[in-house]
Order: sequence, then structure tokens, then C-alpha cells
Amino acid sequence: MKNLLPLICFLLLVGYGRTVHAQVQLSEKTRLKLQELDNVIEHKEDFRNKYIAGIDSLKKAAAHKQGDERIRLYRDIYHRYARFQTDSASLYLDHIEQLIDTAQQQELCDFLLISHAEVLAVTGLYAEAMHLLEQADPTRMNAANRIDYYHLSRTLCGWSANYVLSEKKRNNLLEATRHFRDSIIKYETNTLGRNVVIADKAIVEGDFDKALQLSLHDSKIAGQDLLPYIYFHLALCYQHMDNTDQQIYYLASAAVTDIQRGVTEYEALGLLAQELEKLGEVKRAYDYLICTMEDASYCKARLRTIEASNIFPIIDKAYKQEVSRQQRQSAIFTYILIALTVCLIAGVVYLFLQKRRLSQTRRELASAYEALKQANTDLQFIDKVKEEYIVRYLNRCRNYIDTLENYRRDLLRMAKAHQTEQLHKVLNSGNMVNDEKTRFYADFDSAFLTIYPNFIEKINALLLPEAQMQPKKGEMLSTELRIFALIRLGVNDSAQIAHFLNYSLTTIYNYRSKYRGKAVCGKDHFEEKIMEI
Repeated sequence: MKNLLPLICFLLLVGYGRTVHAQVQLSEKTRLKLQELDNVIEHKEDFRNKYIAGIDSLKKAAAHKQGDERIRLYRDIYHRYARFQTDSASLYLDHIEQLIDTAQQQELCDFLLISHAEVLAVTGLYAEAMHLLEQADPTRMNAANRIDYYHLSRTLCGWSANYVLSEKKRNNLLEATRHFRDSIIKYETNTLGRNVVIADKAIVEGDFDKALQLSLHDSKIAGQDLLPYIYFHLALCYQHMDNTDQQIYYLASAAVTDIQRGVTEYEALGLLAQELEKLGEVKRAYDYLICTMEDASYCKARLRTIEASNIFPIIDKAYKQEVSRQQRQSAIFTYILIALTVCLIAGVVYLFLQKRRLSQTRRELASAYEALKQANTDLQFIDKVKEEYIVRYLNRCRNYIDTLENYRRDLLRMAKAHQTEQLHKVLNSGNMVNDEKTRFYADFDSAFLTIYPNFIEKINALLLPEAQMQPKKGEMLSTELRIFALIRLGVNDSAQIAHFLNYSLTTIYNYRSKYRGKAVCGKDHFEEKIMEI
């Protein structure tokens, strides 16, 4: 199992190498901004619903107004739809056109012409949009319409220059773009709006330091409508300075602002997807590009749809390769996990068996220990018996010697006194022997019951009720009990027992046979049970 761990680590490093590589290149600030963008995209519908709710409130207000006030509200609705949903934007331009007198309201006519051209441009109909703008005369327009005209003309010429095949035509369009850009700078009265165009001109002319300083300054004070353009210019500056981290940061910032303010026609998110794909962030790049295409389709912005479609096959291919690689990696991990699981199960089974063996060994050791303790107890008991009997044996011998000595003196005294008749009488008497025999048995009974105090109860437990033995009054043990007491002490030979008790061999044999036949445990095990008392 230990050998599998390096393999797993190796596979993890190989599997996530590209992602780790991308994270190493990007700063913590940029990674946090990308996480913010992920969260904004995840809640895109919430921002869109909020944006639509704002439009709906304007529609409700317009429904209760007449004349110029309704036209003003319709213009606000158009501006909200212009980069959000071109069909609805065109519809409200038609509503305005139905409410005005084209002969009397030139400012509104100019507004309608520019707005219709803007809708055509967003939907990708560049030629139609340019043809419509050619009908306009900016010198007759008021300041607001003239600035809008120059902004749209510059944007339309710039977009068209990217898609013409003729070099001459492209150069003419780029020259027109510069002309309209200069016109904006000349006539724009909004300082921040003018700075955005100045920064754009500086980028085109290669003065990235100027564009960077101006955009960094304006990014701190600009409103949400201008921030996406300022962030986009900052991203372009850092791209030319080969600062990929900052480029991605500001592209992400522009995308966050676009989605939060409800815009569905934008450029930053698609470019961000391309940069992230280069860094190996394929999954994130794929999600961003899908979001771009969905929003472009919702807006019906053909330019953005075409731009996304051009890079989609590249990112889609890389994404599918990444998914395939992750699937292979998942399969490898699955096999490894299965192998680890099998090893774990085998290890658990092995440990369980070892535990059972260990438990068995412990039980055997415990049993052996108990047996050893019992053997030690038995040995101590045997030592006690030996000591007890040795002491009693020595005392018995000493007393017997003293008795013989006293008996000898009495006989000697009688012989010296010539008390022949009395001497003859003593020698013929068996009183001394009987007395010694009585004291000997009493001493034996006392010694035995001291060592085996429950002997009588335990041996009777081995016998049927009618065969149980009780000592006579004044005795400690009866003759039958002494026979089995000797057997308990290991004297199993009937001849030895007969000699010890001064009975015939037949008597001893009869006693033993009688009580074996009365044993509750069977005659074959009776004397074995006695040895266990």
C-alpha cells in the first residue's frame, strides 16, 4: 500500500499541472477578480431580471404619459435596449417615430436616424448602417446628437475595417476612424467621456504610458457606464506591456461591470476567454465563451456572435481534450481507489484474523497462567501438608520414644525389685499398645482435618444419601473415613492401608468396593473425585 502513494501523488501532479501552472502566473488579486466574475455569471439571471424590471417600470410610466413626456420615456427605454435586445430597441424607435412630426422635430429625426444606424451596426449590418449615416448632416445637429453621430461613426468604421479584404478600403476606414475620433475629442464636453476617447487615440498611436495613466486616474472616479471602456483600455495597455496578469484583471473587471449593468453586447468576456485558454484555464474559458455567445444571441448582436464563433472551435476542442483527459484521470483514480479498497479490506481481514489469533493466544496464556497459579497453590498446599505431617511425625516419634523410655524404666524398676508377678502381668497386658494406637489415630484425624477441614462434607457429596459416612461420637474420623483419607493423601495400595489401620486386606477391599458402588459419579470415578477434594 505504501508503494501506491507516490503513484497517486504523481498522477495528481500530472493531472492538474496545467491548472497549477496558470495559478502560479496569476496574482492573488487577479484570481479573486476571476472568482468574482464566476459568481456574477452564476447570478447573471438575477442581474438581468433586475435590469428588465427597471425597463418595465419605465414602460408602465410611459403608458400614463402623453406627448413629449412619453417620447422622453421611450428614448430612455431605447437606450436601455440598445445594447441589451436590439429587436425591442428597434420597436421603441418605431413607437417614437409614430409620435413625432418629422417636419417639425429635426432633433428627434436626427436621434432616430442615428439610433436606427446603431441598431443595424450592433446586429452586424454594417453597410446598411453606414448608408443610413451618410444621409445625416452633423453640422445641422445639436451637440448631443452630433457627439452620438461621431461616436457611432467611429465605432462603425473601426468594426468595418476588421472585416474588409481590400487593403485600400481598410486604410480608408481607419483614416475615417481617426477623423471621427478627433471630432469627438473636439466637440465632447463631458471630461470623462472625452478622456476615454483620448486614451483610445493614445493606444492606437502607441503611447501606452499616456493611455495607462489617464485610464488609471479615470477608473477611480468614473461611473458604471464608462468603467467598462476604461477597464478595456487598461487591459489593452497591459497587453502591449506584456503584463498578462494585469491584462486579465482588467478584462475581468470590464466583464463584471458589463454583466452587472445588464449589457448583453460586450467584447471583454470573449477576449478574456481567449487569454485564459492560453494559460490552460480551459474550463473557465469555455464557460466564459458560452456566456458571451448566449448574451450575443439574446441581444442579436451578430458581430459578437461571429467573434465568439471564430474562437469557439479552438476553445471547444481544448475543452473536450481537457474533459477527455479528466475522464481518463478519473478512470485511473477509480482503479487506484478500487485497488486501495481491496488492499484495505485485505488488511482489515488480516488484522481481524491476527486479532483473533492474539485473543486466542491471550486466552491460552491466561489459562496457562491460571493453571500455573493453581499448580503453585497446589505446591504450596503440598508443602504445607508435608510440613504439617513432618512436624506431627517428629512429635509422634518423640512422644513414642518417651513412652518407650518410661515403659523401660518401669520394667527395669520391677525387675530390680524382683516384682516378677507384677512384671509378668504388665508384659501380658496390651493397654499401652491400645492407648498408643488410640492416640495415634486421634493425632492422625486431627492432622488430616486441619489440612482438609471440609473433607467429610465433600466426600459425602460424592455418595448417595443412604451411604454417607459420619464419625462416631467422640471420634473425628471413622474407620471408613480414614481409609479414604489415606487415599486422599496418595496411599492408594490396599495392603499399605490395611497395615496402617491394622485391618485385614479383605476388610479394606470390602470397604472400598462398597462405597465405590454407592458413588453418585460412578464407581470408576469415585476415587478420582476424592483426589480432587
